[in-house]
Amino acid sequence: MGQSAPWFEEVQPVEVTLVELVMVLAELTEDETEIFATVDHMIASGSVRITPMLQARIPEAY
Repeated sequence: MGQSAPWFEEVQPVEVTLVELVMVLAELTEDETEIFATVDHMIASGSVRITPMLQARIPEAY
């Protein structure tokens, strides 16, 4: 039997710096525990790939 195509489309992880990811999550909740748990889950699940912070876009307010 030949190899069949997967029934779902494989999704590539979003490339983001850790700072960018935390900032986006902080806009959604002020609960630090939830932010850290979400970051952990997103990295472990492969939905995001953390990239080096070469030129992170940090708003002036921070």
